[in-house]
Amino acid sequence: MTMQISFILPQIVALDVVFALAACLQTIHVPLIASRRSSYNRKVICAYETSLVLHLMISALILFASSGSYLVAPLDVCARAMGGVLWLNAAIFAYGVVLMVRYRRPVMLAELLLVGAVTPPVVFAMGSVWAVVLIAEGAFFLFRSVAALLMDVRNRQEDITAFSTIETINVIPVGILYLDSRGRPLLMNRCMRKNLAELHMPTDLGDMSGTWNDLRKLSMQMPEGGKNRVRINLDRFGEARAVVEVSPAEIRLFVCDDVMVSGRSFERIIGLDVTEYAHAHDRLAQANHLLELAGQELQAQIEEVKKVADNAAYLRMRARVHDVIGQRLSILHRYLEEGRLDDESLEQIDPLLRSIAADLRSGGDTEPAEQLGDIVHAFGW
Repeated sequence: MTMQISFILPQIVALDVVFALAACLQTIHVPLIASRRSSYNRKVICAYETSLVLHLMISALILFASSGSYLVAPLDVCARAMGGVLWLNAAIFAYGVVLMVRYRRPVMLAELLLVGAVTPPVVFAMGSVWAVVLIAEGAFFLFRSVAALLMDVRNRQEDITAFSTIETINVIPVGILYLDSRGRPLLMNRCMRKNLAELHMPTDLGDMSGTWNDLRKLSMQMPEGGKNRVRINLDRFGEARAVVEVSPAEIRLFVCDDVMVSGRSFERIIGLDVTEYAHAHDRLAQANHLLELAGQELQAQIEEVKKVADNAAYLRMRARVHDVIGQRLSILHRYLEEGRLDDESLEQIDPLLRSIAADLRSGGDTEPAEQLGDIVHAFGW
């Protein structure tokens, strides 16, 4: 006695809807996987995913044929009526096995077994029980299609695509402007548009060839809020550089150069935010100015210290002159005035001269000639 499984019309219609929905989701999945960056051959994978859409459509047609008759026909009978169309599933099965072995993806085994189950030999072998295959197949491929779309969404958020590159260019805090040879804007991101609007410069003209010259003119002007600001030296950057104060809270360094894109020459203007650098440059310039003033003040203090030291040396020498050397010089001066040049006087003069010379030699770090000059100055000679 063979086991028979029969469905009522609402069940067949519901199962047909499941296959139609899975086929639609799989159809959406194919172009998304075609645009994804992958280590596999995208053409080969897309061909396989497209073949799964064909497989789901064949199963949906079997269910539609069963529900479209006046009496609900058995599913295996409708499948046999499809004839050679079911052999397409065999080709899909063989193609999938080759991919599974080539790319070493055993996870494909479950779906390949379900695809292989919708082939004429399996349908004839299972008879009316074959309806279980459609139930399992519908549930599996609906889950697979939903999971594949969720993975596509996540990969689209993570992958670098043309759309993500454009969005990145639009949101980065660097102004970018590309102009062709006629001055027509090819690309202008939001940051550059915002900067030009704040500088009261046109952003939507067909000819923007004068944009760079206008930026250079603005860089030559010192804004009212920046009169005390030290101008940044741009000589080391070359001629194609301009620093412009876009607003009191934003300073931009604009750079202009020529680039080649797809064999065509374009003028590129990039605006970099150098607010912190400019403020640091101002603080450094102010610190250098304060250091120069401190150096001048320190030099003046050193000169004052030298004067004080000289006066102290003069006072010490004057005291020595008056205390010791002065007495001896007074005695020597009296001998010379009286003209006492006899032997006895010379014997007394000689020790006086030696003691004066010895005192000068031991009188500190200065030279004896300088000390003698101090003595002369002390006496007012």
